[in-house]
Amino acid sequence: MDNKTFIMQRLDKKQSGCWEWKLYRDPDGYGRFTRPKISPMAHRAAYIILIGEIPAGFDVDHKCWNPACCNPEHLRLLISSENRSRQRSSLQSRCKHGHEMKGDNVAIYANGRKACKTCVNQRVRNYSARKKERAA
Repeated sequence: MDNKTFIMQRLDKKQSGCWEWKLYRDPDGYGRFTRPKISPMAHRAAYIILIGEIPAGFDVDHKCWNPACCNPEHLRLLISSENRSRQRSSLQSRCKHGHEMKGDNVAIYANGRKACKTCVNQRVRNYSARKKERAA
């Protein structure tokens, strides 16, 4: 199996336009795998296979803020220092799925933990749909 087929068979194309990695994700949400001569990070491998090489000193950045996304239209090259600066500034302002964490979109629990309301609502909808399917 060629590398392009290998990658494409492991992606879930979402309505948002993101192509999410279906297999293992690390705690930060990045797709990971092992394949000889390819980056262990799915989005970097997708970039190399679908677009081309990554020049030294550059990182592959997610324009969509979704670390599991491998859609080449959502990926871009940034100078490593610029990418790290962008990551630091976003740590407080976005959830791991890229939703803004401010205003009415933030739930703060009694223990001080913050949660993205968009993500919480999506989990509730998914749970309700699964529960409804089982009851049918």
